[in-house]
Amino acid sequence: MSDWDSTAHVTRFEIARVLSYLPALEAMRRSSDDAPPTRRGMDAVVDPEPEVVKRFRQDLYDSGLILYDFDWIQWEREHRVCSDVDAISRADLETLRKVLTAHVRADRYFAGHLADVCQRGIIPAAVRRMAAVTRRAVSLARREAKRSQHRHRTLRLLDGDSSAPARAG
Repeated sequence: MSDWDSTAHVTRFEIARVLSYLPALEAMRRSSDDAPPTRRGMDAVVDPEPEVVKRFRQDLYDSGLILYDFDWIQWEREHRVCSDVDAISRADLETLRKVLTAHVRADRYFAGHLADVCQRGIIPAAVRRMAAVTRRAVSLARREAKRSQHRHRTLRLLDGDSSAPARAG
């Protein structure tokens, strides 16, 4: 099963909409020197959430990329990919969906979490990788479609169908 097949209900248009956030997410990134100390839980100081993060979260839900029947808490405990930019850079599309789901859902319990992982470069890395995986999947699908067209054209010619267009070349 290819990366694209695992998200059959998510269209390229919906993924493209999410990918369009990459420049804004990259702009949010801060260096570790600029990072303020973070406090979690009840005493956390929460800055107002950037509008881009609100729109990004909503578009993730609207696109169908967020998984619903998924134990994100258990998965996050078992997989270091959620906070490892290097591991994210090698992830497939289904793993990227899990990473995004885990961080979006965590934000419901820890206000500011999604903005924080955007600023730390985790979410931009996932979106960057999604762009690469999507480009590769679309390229493979186009190549397969061309092969399929060529096979059909060849079969029609072999069957004596003179209406089959001749291959230019």
